[in-house]
Amino acid sequence: MPEAYPRGDAPITQSLFYNQKAQATKKLPVNQPKQESPQGRENAGGGIANHGQMTIIDSIITGNSAGRGAGLYVGEGSTVTIKNTLISGNSAPQGRDIATGAAAVVVTEAGVGGTTVVTALPRVLRTAAAPAPVGPYNQGIRAAGTMIFTAGQIPLDPTTGCLVGGGDIAAQTEQVFQNLAAVLAAGGATFADVVKTTVYLLDLEDFAAMNQVYARYFPIETAPARVCIQAARLPKEARVEIDCIAVLGS
Repeated sequence: MPEAYPRGDAPITQSLFYNQKAQATKKLPVNQPKQESPQGRENAGGGIANHGQMTIIDSIITGNSAGRGAGLYVGEGSTVTIKNTLISGNSAPQGRDIATGAAAVVVTEAGVGGTTVVTALPRVLRTAAAPAPVGPYNQGIRAAGTMIFTAGQIPLDPTTGCLVGGGDIAAQTEQVFQNLAAVLAAGGATFADVVKTTVYLLDLEDFAAMNQVYARYFPIETAPARVCIQAARLPKEARVEIDCIAVLGS
């Protein structure tokens, strides 16, 4: 029987378990680099296997195609407690999101579940670490479980709501990236998960200075697709605004 991952009583929180075509299981903690799990191998669950007691909170198990159980395998006599977690889109030979051994128990926030349990993560993303919306929109939206769309971020201090950087495009761009990072983190993503950005500049003469800051967050080897345009005017008289699209596990 494959070794369970992870061992111990500590709950798994804000993690993504994503495994394409029987590759080694990957655990992607929020705000940490992508890494192979210590027992990075095909296991009975494809995504994650448990033999004993385990709690999974605020996480995603998706895209797993290895093993007997697909996304999550709960071993014989074991118990898994699932809170605010998406388990969907897994396709092992049996095509299951969750598989269980004899006398296994899967507990959700609503009570005891069966062999197929899906509890959706929040669709609307909100965080005090980014500027509050000033209109009928949200800081970010989760779609299809693993896609995150951020609202455009301008260089506002999330605490004061005031524009920062004055006329310094580099300082303004830095604040924009701090705001974007906060929204992405609210959805369990990092800049490594971003696949597309749109940059709005008040003046394209600022492009070079903006780009120097941008390149620190998106190295050219892995940088996402990008559109950059000059806008006639931006909110709060900002000189730069950026939005992005991220896909967890990308």
